[in-house]
Amino acid sequence: GFCPSTRSVIFVGVGRVEVCLLPVAPRAEMAPKPPSKPARASEPASRTLEQRRPGPGQQSASDEAQETGWAFPVGMALASVALAVYVKTAYPTVPGGDAGELCFASCCLAIAHPPGYPLFIMTGHLLTHLIPIGTPGFRVNCVSCACGAAAVLFFF
Repeated sequence: GFCPSTRSVIFVGVGRVEVCLLPVAPRAEMAPKPPSKPARASEPASRTLEQRRPGPGQQSASDEAQETGWAFPVGMALASVALAVYVKTAYPTVPGGDAGELCFASCCLAIAHPPGYPLFIMTGHLLTHLIPIGTPGFRVNCVSCACGAAAVLFFF
C-alpha cells in the first residue's frame, strides 16, 4: 500500500511478514521533461544527429562512447570476482529441498516440479557432462554460480 506520511510504498509478503519501504519521488520529479530543442533551421537537413554540435552542458556521441568504454572491462572484472566467490562458497554436494530436486533433474534430464525450469535443467545437464570437476551436485551448483555472475555483468 501507499503511505502518504512517509511517501513510501509498503509491500507485505504472503506467508511471512516482510516489509519493504520504497521511497516515492515527489510529483515535481515525476513530471515529464520538456522535449529537446529541434534542429536549427540554419543547419542543412542532411546532417545527422551525431554530426550536430552539442549545446552547452551536452556531450557529443563520441564523448559518450569514450566515457563508457571502461564499463565492459570493469563489469567483466566484477563478474569474475563474483564467479570466484560463488564457486568457492558453492554447496559441494546435493543440497536438500528444491535445489536437490533441480540437481537430480539436471543430471538425468528429468522434469522437476512445475514450472520445471527447462532452461536451467538443460544447461545443468550440458555442463554436468562437460565439467569434469567435483560431484554432479557441485557441477549443477556451478550453473547457478555462472548465472549469478552473468547477472552481475548485465546489471553493471
